[in-house]
Amino acid sequence: MKPLVGSEGMLGIVTEAVVRILRAPEGTRTLFAIVKATGVAWPLDAGAALLIDVDGPRAEAEHTGQLAGDIARRSGALEVRAPRDDAERALMWKGRKSAFAAMGRISPNYYVQDGVIPRS
Repeated sequence: MKPLVGSEGMLGIVTEAVVRILRAPEGTRTLFAIVKATGVAWPLDAGAALLIDVDGPRAEAEHTGQLAGDIARRSGALEVRAPRDDAERALMWKGRKSAFAAMGRISPNYYVQDGVIPRS
C-alpha cells in the first residue's frame, strides 16, 4: 500500500483502496489535565492544557486512562479531572475545538501542537 501525498493544486487518482472496519469501542475514558509550563498565560498559572481520550475495550480504557492520569500528575499537572457525564465530556471537547480560534484572537503568532497517537 502506498500513501497518497500531494499539495495544493495537485491531482491524485485513487485506483484501489483497502478499508479496515473496526468495532465501536466499548468504553471511552476522558481526562483533562492542566499542565504547568511556560510561555502561555492560562488560568491557575498553567502554560498548557492536555485533553486525553482513551477508548477500546472497557477494562483497557479504564487502565490506560488511569496510567495517563498518573503520568500527568507525576509530570507536574496542577489538576487532572475526569468529566462527570457525557455532557461535561462534550463541553471539554467543545473548549478544545474552540482553542485555535481563541489563540488566534489573543496572538496572531502562535504555535500549535496537536497529535493523535494510535494504539498500535
